[in-house]
Amino acid sequence: MRISKLKLFLQNDDGAITPFVIVMFLTMVVGGGMGVDFMRHESERAALQDALDRGVLAAASYDVSDYETSANVTIDLEARVASYVTSSDILRGRNPNLVITSNISELSRQVTASGSYDINTFFLKIIGITTLPVIARATAISSVNEVEISLILDNSGSMGGQKIRDLKTAANTFIDLVLTEKTAAHTTVSLIPFAAQVNAGSVLAAEYNLAAWHRYNWCFEFDAGDYTTTSLSQDTRFQQEQQYYRGESGTYECPAATILPFSNDPAALHSAINDMQAGGFTATYAGMKWGAALLDPNSQPVVTSLIANGVVDPIFAGRPLPWEDRGLKFIVLMTDGANTLHKRIQPRYYNQTGTSSWRSQDNADFWNVRWCGDNCTEVVTGSTEGDSRLDAICSSAKAPIPGGSSLKQRIIIYTIGFDISSGSNPYLKMRDCASSESRFYHVGTSDLTAAFVQIAKSINKLKLSN
Repeated sequence: MRISKLKLFLQNDDGAITPFVIVMFLTMVVGGGMGVDFMRHESERAALQDALDRGVLAAASYDVSDYETSANVTIDLEARVASYVTSSDILRGRNPNLVITSNISELSRQVTASGSYDINTFFLKIIGITTLPVIARATAISSVNEVEISLILDNSGSMGGQKIRDLKTAANTFIDLVLTEKTAAHTTVSLIPFAAQVNAGSVLAAEYNLAAWHRYNWCFEFDAGDYTTTSLSQDTRFQQEQQYYRGESGTYECPAATILPFSNDPAALHSAINDMQAGGFTATYAGMKWGAALLDPNSQPVVTSLIANGVVDPIFAGRPLPWEDRGLKFIVLMTDGANTLHKRIQPRYYNQTGTSSWRSQDNADFWNVRWCGDNCTEVVTGSTEGDSRLDAICSSAKAPIPGGSSLKQRIIIYTIGFDISSGSNPYLKMRDCASSESRFYHVGTSDLTAAFVQIAKSINKLKLSN
């Protein structure tokens, strides 16, 4: 009997599936749990990687020029990277172990950051894995872009006295900041003084098709269409400005100060700035035209010729760089007033026999009254037309780089409205000409140098690209 019951027990397979189900259930729990733990791990790893990527990019492009010691730089960069980690919702409270190294110089910056921490597992602990390491590493390298600057400065009569002295101080400070021993090989500055006109100087003027019939000045007369493009053709025939002065004080329509093109010589630029004299009327549009033209790639043959003539350093062959190049182009435009009338003597009087006194630099306004009345002179560009020309050349300079999908502006424009009223014509023109409202500086007499310093720092920061 007992043997029969034993046989029945051994032959009974009821419940045999239960151990299998239990094993499979545990396997599914562990397997599914592993997926949950691994997804959590990947989510946190991606968050750490993203935070480090953004942190090193910010640190590599950060302006560290104000720090006096490398220790201060290191501390600040570490804090900057760490701030991106602690600001992440996913990483908040994780307190990862961060290791940050940097190699900072005036010409390049490299910042590397690694981070790690452990997260506790929910399901993997069943098989003995209680934590998973979260590890990420990122590196950002910034290097100096090639930089081209047109520095356009108002030398009109309203800049007389203390204002022109303040301008010289501010402009010289700007030169010292953008041209150092380490950056001079990467940076050119074209100094463009303007009043009622812009005097290109005999050397630069010789590179263009100027109908030169006297040697008193090297000012070009441009038509309205010339302001719709940043290019300045070497083939187009330009009329040379007449030579005469206006007003009893003898202010020449074409100023004596000339353009200093494509220079990386601080001493030469300082000398040219210090030689500037205030006098004459205002044609901000003429300064902008030359400033944009000397940044336009179509001026490359001009630079090639100036290099051959020993005027420009040979290291700048190929400048101005193509629009799509990695280099950066800047205009810094400063004025203290609105565009005014630009006049000339009517050719039938200027070229008339017996009127050689015009060419002898006599006073046009005097002769206008004493000899031929209002018929002696004619308006070349009125103030309204001058504003239109300024609008046109500013728009051309800010246009997107041609031939590509990028919306990057051809030229980054900074403008300074010096000692002008808020909402006035020059205020609005300078605000609208700037690449953005943040790049327009409205300053009083005591803040001019500070504006140039801020612009120089902005340029120095932008020239480092990741």
